Amino acid sequence: MTKKKPEYKPKKGKKEEKLSRFRSSWSTQLFTTFIIFLIIISAYSLFDNTSSKPEEISISKIAADISAGTVSTIDVKGQTLDLTYTDETKKTAKKELESSLTESLTNYGVTKESLEKVNISVKNESGVTY
Repeated sequence: MTKKKPEYKPKKGKKEEKLSRFRSSWSTQLFTTFIIFLIIISAYSLFDNTSSKPEEISISKIAADISAGTVSTIDVKGQTLDLTYTDETKKTAKKELESSLTESLTNYGVTKESLEKVNISVKNESGVTY
């Protein structure tokens, strides 16, 4: 029988071995960090409740609610109406461009007595979109 000669494998130097270990270690750490980051973002978005917007309603619904006496305040910011009800719920609506809020509500059948019970304030628009 013939003996096989052992194949010659050059030994890696200490420097090359450390570099190889560093590369695999570095990529593993980067991947692990990325996965942890995704988990944290997912958990935050799951439990974040600040992004909930108030319900948007129509002018006719506002008129009905004012006549029923359930609206306590209306803040007018440009075309946007921010409503606060007597039970502290918040809703929003868009007003008509051509007419004032009180004129629109009167056209929908809201009486002056019902309007007097609601605190209406006009605020300036502000922010990046203005």
